[in-house]
Amino acid sequence: MTIHQRLSILFTIVVGFLLGLTALIVYLSSSIQREDRFIQELRNRAITVADVVLRSDEFSEQELRTIRARFRNTLPYEFVGIFTPNFQPVFTTTWYSETEIIRSFDNTELRTALLATKRMQQVNNRDTQSVWVHFVDEGHDYILIAKAYDELGFQHLQNLGTILLSVVLLSLLGVYGIGWWFAGKALAPVEQMISEADTISVRNLSQRLSEGNGKDELSHFARTFNQLFARLDHAFHSQKLFVANSSHELRTPLTSMIGTVDIALSLDRTEDEYRKTLYSIRDDMERLKGLVSNLLLFSKAEAELAELPRTEVYLDHIVYRAVEDITYRYPTRNIHVTLLTNHHATQDADTTWRLIGHEDLLFIAVLNILDNACKYSQPDTSIFVELSATSDALSCTIRDHGMGISEKHIALLTQPFYRIEEQRSVQGSGIGLALVHTIILAHHGTLTIESTTASQTQPTPQSDYGTTVCITLPYGMT
Repeated sequence: MTIHQRLSILFTIVVGFLLGLTALIVYLSSSIQREDRFIQELRNRAITVADVVLRSDEFSEQELRTIRARFRNTLPYEFVGIFTPNFQPVFTTTWYSETEIIRSFDNTELRTALLATKRMQQVNNRDTQSVWVHFVDEGHDYILIAKAYDELGFQHLQNLGTILLSVVLLSLLGVYGIGWWFAGKALAPVEQMISEADTISVRNLSQRLSEGNGKDELSHFARTFNQLFARLDHAFHSQKLFVANSSHELRTPLTSMIGTVDIALSLDRTEDEYRKTLYSIRDDMERLKGLVSNLLLFSKAEAELAELPRTEVYLDHIVYRAVEDITYRYPTRNIHVTLLTNHHATQDADTTWRLIGHEDLLFIAVLNILDNACKYSQPDTSIFVELSATSDALSCTIRDHGMGISEKHIALLTQPFYRIEEQRSVQGSGIGLALVHTIILAHHGTLTIESTTASQTQPTPQSDYGTTVCITLPYGMT
């Protein structure tokens, strides 16, 4: 069953329930009014009979005719009787014997209640209704009993019930049609979104759903889907870029190895020449190994960051480990580490640099930034590492005096395998900063890159240009 059908049926059920409840209230109110009217009519008939029978000698002929005119129409199964307090019949409108009348109508409990309270008593039988009325004439108490069947009232009530039921049933058909129309109008934007979504494929992920007036729930739903499509578009674009760049990076060392092997096989070589060839192939294989290792690290980081272990780590220890490692790789670089705190930071030196995070991944992030700083700097140049602490975050700033990066490339550096053409001569895979960016985002931190190239400045000392990379991490992950 479609939502369109369910909404129409639900609307019909709700409105039908309200219509049925209204009809029931009208029917019950009419039934109560019929009963009250009929009881009052029985009481009036009983009193009229008592007036005629017990006080006829007190009325003129004209008054008697008026009283009898009020009593002209006989009701079905009608009985009117006048009894003494001992229930001895004084007058009845039936030909039954006194014994049969007493046996049929005498009710000691009802008679006692009537004489004690002087209030009219009502008796409802299966087919008829009766009233017991206290009446006083010349100081004598009498019991008046009037009984009859309200044929006209029940007929009107039955007709009313038939009319109400017909109106409710016919209204349900109209309500279902109106509900179908309203559901169609309400779901029209959804149908439009479905039609628009059906046209979106891998080839046109940039297409978006219409967001309507931008204020209702469907507009919010459309915006959410558009955000999903935007993420998918970005993911597909990144995947295509990843495949293209990774293919290029993988092909380069493989092509170099194949070329080296072909040259070695083209002519007979000496032992030293073959050894040089093998060393060359080994270098290419090391490069390929490094590229594959970085790919594995990148995939591992994305997989593990979904459930990042929350452990206490010390950023200063991580930085010193990374500096020790990078110094071994680049012994000609001078790396200087400075620790800074301000009055907002904690005064406990043992806990100043403590935060919640993944130690191995943070180590990889710092190591990659240091590796880039050393890789793109000249030998015997200085690289500065500065740790700072505030009341809510820790920062690690790494500054080099290398060749620098032009502004148009900075925003693209965190894309996997992105390489600047002018710097492809420097050995690298293009994964490092992408991996760093992924790790820092997983720790709810920020990564900022600022750089100045020699071409962007006037001829100045080398210290005026280079690249500064800053990572900022909160103390706790939220």
